[in-house]
Amino acid sequence: MEFDTETLFNIIARRQLYVEGVKTSELEKFQGVIAKIAARMRQILGSVEYDRLNEMTRAELQALINQIKKEIDDEMSAWLLVFTASLTTFAYSSYQLNQRLYGSFLAESDEILNRNRAVLILKKKRITDLNKDQVWSKISNVIMLATGVTALSFARGFVTATRSAILASVQKAVAAAKSPAEALKDLTRDNSKPGQTNAPQGVLRLVGTQAKSVFDTILQQVSESAGYLIGSRVYDRYRWDSVMDSRTTDICRNLNGQIFRIGQGPIPPAHYNCRSHITQLTGKRDDKRPPNLYDWARTQPEAFIKDILGLRDAALLAAGKMTEADLRKKLRSLPAISVDEFESKAEIIYNPSNKE
Repeated sequence: MEFDTETLFNIIARRQLYVEGVKTSELEKFQGVIAKIAARMRQILGSVEYDRLNEMTRAELQALINQIKKEIDDEMSAWLLVFTASLTTFAYSSYQLNQRLYGSFLAESDEILNRNRAVLILKKKRITDLNKDQVWSKISNVIMLATGVTALSFARGFVTATRSAILASVQKAVAAAKSPAEALKDLTRDNSKPGQTNAPQGVLRLVGTQAKSVFDTILQQVSESAGYLIGSRVYDRYRWDSVMDSRTTDICRNLNGQIFRIGQGPIPPAHYNCRSHITQLTGKRDDKRPPNLYDWARTQPEAFIKDILGLRDAALLAAGKMTEADLRKKLRSLPAISVDEFESKAEIIYNPSNKE
């Protein structure tokens, strides 16, 4: 195992693919919240005793709007509390994972060190060990390049936008003299189902789609910030590394490979759904530019590829029978992993060759 920039890039890139699994996990949790809101909308609108919503009295209509608003606020407020706790845990788990990765790398160990040993190595570099509250305090106050606000402010804005979109849909249904059933369809319609391909997507379905961007952006920021807390204390320069494929934006294509001094350059995410990360420059093989995603994946140890893709798809990739488009599609639907599972991936992230 070589202890140079190319190796560090591979470690961080492998870490990134498991971050994608955490993003999927948080999105799946939120889909449950959307399902609860949809169920309550069915109950509320199903209880309306008029054929058309505009037949309701002003007082009845206001009571309906207030009831819908309360249900949305209750569900979204509860979700925000849970999500904040999850983010706090993920930030600390990411920090601890990076302690082990950087500590092991600095010790030039072929094996991943346990956290206590890694902390001792980092202390020799005058990198103090932070507790959970300290880590979250630092990360939660970072202004995201992609949004211009902190992660929690972005999440709160999403809650407000969701409530506004649902209420606006109901109010439009009233103005259009729609029936309660039609108003419900405007909220819950899934145009991916047969017979509805030409219908507009339901508001709650759109919220679910927007949620993916929210989770992808926030969790990327938390992951990068956790790594930066340690990496920025070890090295004085870093390189912006973008995932290079057909989905790469012009912003990240332009930033890819650019080198910045610590504290003087941007930190991902650069935009919504950004998958870019940074790699600290070790002073060894700094000019080795990372390949595209497909070529990189084909050079990774078998144990890691099997863990990410599964046995069948790993075999197809190794045999050259999986196309770049197939790989890209597979990586867009990686299995969900919990925060606890994420931290347990330290060994296979650091040196998966040891697991073969």
